[in-house]
Amino acid sequence: MTGLKKQRVFAAWFALLFSVMILAGGPVEAVEDDASDSRFSFSGFVEMDHRINTRTNQDFHDAVKKSELRGKFKVRWGEDNAHVLVTPDIRLSSALFTPDDDTCAYADEFEVARNGRISNRGYEISLDEAYLHLGGSRARLRVGNQIYGWGTADVFNPTAYFNPYDMRETFFNDPDTMKLGVPSVSGMVFLENLTVEAVWVPVHVPGIIAGDDRYWSIHMDNYQLPIVFDEVKPLDSDLENSGFGVRLSSTVLGTDLSVSLYHGPDKDLLYRPTEILVEPGEPVSVRVVPESHLVSYLGLDMSKSMDKVVFQAELAFSPDKRAIMEQNTDDPAAIRFPYDVKRSAYMACALGFNYFIPLHQWIEDHEGDTVLTMEWYKASFLEEDRADPVISDLVSLRFEDTYARGRVPVSLTCLVSVDRPGYAIWPKIGYDFQNGLSTSLSYIHLDGRSEAPNATQSLFYYFRANDTLVWNIHYDF
Repeated sequence: MTGLKKQRVFAAWFALLFSVMILAGGPVEAVEDDASDSRFSFSGFVEMDHRINTRTNQDFHDAVKKSELRGKFKVRWGEDNAHVLVTPDIRLSSALFTPDDDTCAYADEFEVARNGRISNRGYEISLDEAYLHLGGSRARLRVGNQIYGWGTADVFNPTAYFNPYDMRETFFNDPDTMKLGVPSVSGMVFLENLTVEAVWVPVHVPGIIAGDDRYWSIHMDNYQLPIVFDEVKPLDSDLENSGFGVRLSSTVLGTDLSVSLYHGPDKDLLYRPTEILVEPGEPVSVRVVPESHLVSYLGLDMSKSMDKVVFQAELAFSPDKRAIMEQNTDDPAAIRFPYDVKRSAYMACALGFNYFIPLHQWIEDHEGDTVLTMEWYKASFLEEDRADPVISDLVSLRFEDTYARGRVPVSLTCLVSVDRPGYAIWPKIGYDFQNGLSTSLSYIHLDGRSEAPNATQSLFYYFRANDTLVWNIHYDF
């Protein structure tokens, strides 16, 4: 069966499943909401964010890598059972005033993405959530840009198949901007002991990586030849490149369980070396093309609460994820371009817990919420001679607490790369004026080491010069 025929079969099954879901859930009923005083609501926040590199022997002007003004708004019109939700996210950066410096530019030039994101050097407008919602007590339907919270893990979600990552600041941008909204149709049915959700994404929206000369662009300086990354391009807009997914969720013996199936574009980009670049006036380098491929997944996730500890686990298996075939980089004469790409069995898992520490039992009058979060993430190809995934073998640790009756939040986040030595430490302290206004100060420290030339190392190694001081002023309304 050809790929297009397979996609048509998937589309037919999706249409049949969606129809059965709607029939099982019954007609969409109007729900009276006595607590709703208005059909229109508006909220959001504005903030200023400054990022300063802390390397010595540089001018302060050069050390300021980004100053950004951001406003994110939530606009809803309608009733609970039928409404339109739009969340415009508007950003202006200091790249507006530095035409010769691309350090914090959002894009090289004006562009409009398939999910409606508008980007230029110094500004960006995105609508990661903008959809029509129709729902009742037993079923709901949404059409438009959506973000799907599939999975239970706190940091990495192997079973969150649909929303690609915005990696322009790797792991250090705002948490609510890490995932890109995708134009999609989703339906959910609430049965007595089971919830079924089906999703169709008709067009491919790829992830975003930092372009050349950006502060968070990857400089792979342990390779003999410079690495030049090509632009990320979406797959063609046709049925074959659509994404389909179904998730069944239930609670069994006090444990939240979900099973999911997916077929469509892989949210993980494949970085494929394709050729040697020889251009006048430029050093000889290697072109690496970020590619997107179709993939199938079977996923499982669970969450179990036991007293003050919540355990979480996710597992995703694919029989046909694409992988780069390894070559012997110690012998440059034997390397052949482009690198081969083959299917491989693949598995990714995340295991972790949240421990709600009863600090009030040890510190008198302590009123804050104290949480310790730990997670281990592992991804690997199950067949030989495949290059390892770019992100794998990571342990994350986060401690959060508040003091002074909630006015002083503190946190400490650590990310450790186990297989490829490297780490990031991110302490943060803030002050909440409890009138909508808050401010925070944090410091990002990164380090790592290279164990072999011409071999991919930890991401933290390539960002070891990016120690950054972050000052944020935030106002909610």
